[in-house]
Amino acid sequence: MEHSLEELMQMESEGLAPTECPEGCIVEPDGICPHGFESVLLELDYI
Repeated sequence: MEHSLEELMQMESEGLAPTECPEGCIVEPDGICPHGFESVLLELDYI
């Protein structure tokens, strides 16, 4: 899934970011879900 820079900035400012987890987990921008998937911000080295 691709995200624009504006979307990434919004995720960071809101304090919530999706993961690629099949369970649909949403975590803190620097978080990892209980299933081991990093936030998209971490995956993309945005933070």
